[in-house]
Amino acid sequence: MVKHILLSGFLFLFVCGIVAARQKIDGIVYDDAAQPLIGAAITVKGTAAGTITDIDGKFSLVLGENQNQILVSYVGFIPREIAIDNQSYLEIRLQADDLFLDEFIVTGYTSQKKRDVTGAVSTIDMEEIANIPAAGIDGMIQGRAPGVNVVSDNAPGGGVAIRIRGFSTIRNNDPLYVIDGVPTTSGINMINPNDIATFQVLKDAAAASIYGSRAANGVVIITTKRGRTEETKMNFNSYAGIQSAFNLPRMLNAEEYGDLLWEATLNDGGQPSSDVYGSGAEPVIPEWIDQAETVPAADVDWVSEIFRPAMIQSYNLDFSKNSTDANQFLSFNYFDQEGLIKHTGFKRFTARFNSEFKLFDRLTIGENEKTSSFGS
Repeated sequence: MVKHILLSGFLFLFVCGIVAARQKIDGIVYDDAAQPLIGAAITVKGTAAGTITDIDGKFSLVLGENQNQILVSYVGFIPREIAIDNQSYLEIRLQADDLFLDEFIVTGYTSQKKRDVTGAVSTIDMEEIANIPAAGIDGMIQGRAPGVNVVSDNAPGGGVAIRIRGFSTIRNNDPLYVIDGVPTTSGINMINPNDIATFQVLKDAAAASIYGSRAANGVVIITTKRGRTEETKMNFNSYAGIQSAFNLPRMLNAEEYGDLLWEATLNDGGQPSSDVYGSGAEPVIPEWIDQAETVPAADVDWVSEIFRPAMIQSYNLDFSKNSTDANQFLSFNYFDQEGLIKHTGFKRFTARFNSEFKLFDRLTIGENEKTSSFGS
């Protein structure tokens, strides 16, 4: 009888030790918009043990002895490694991976996976062109989307025309620009390129089913950035450089011009004569070029008088933050580009504030505000 009691007590203590060594945790996995993620993988680090979230984004997992970390992953999101410590319930938020942004195409009212889109859509990777020193997005997208041509007057900050699949009418050929869901027909150069998250071009007639006749020349859809990290993130980038013209023509000096003028006139069977060089057998450069003798004759390189090395500089500062109920993005940009031709240039200052607040499960409010000033 005593042996049975001792054996039962030993077994009870052994089972209690096993239970004490194992830890059960429960939790839920959200995305950036505080929506539950279905099928997110939760595994115990260093083992094959794990589980997935249910239709409500919830999970339950039992950890063994000396197991204190789990790995949480989901397609299109950045994986996270989380230390459990003494926690029994976890609320986990996964951040969208920017590398997967081009896999989704904004097509008016919805977004679709790129492989599911049947229309003619071009997507431009903003990460690839972010460091191109251009005044506006127009100069950055030139040659990067098939069927899309950018026509510029080549002045810093000057007029820009985007043509999708050529010219379709003798009247207005400008596409419709949709910036954060708001249609517009101009002002694309007033957008800070650093604020753009996605850039898509709808090129076929299917865009007219969404935007009507305004989409006859195509649609350019621009989506600006939002807050993506739980912690406040500050980002600053800048660049500066000097632009210069090359392969410029070499201008004739005064003597060379006179010699060629005389030679051309003689070859044409005429008698050389000029108010400046006289009418002799050879052109003569006078000491003064006016009767009052106030302007001396001299060689002038008119190309160097017109062109100059031009400074270009840009400074961008932005702040972003994302939480369960809100996300904010604030940016400032100063851009200054001198023109290659003297007395030309473009200066722009822009500020943008995007925010979104979730009040209830089905009610979200927000605003996109932008201000800009520009000059030469």
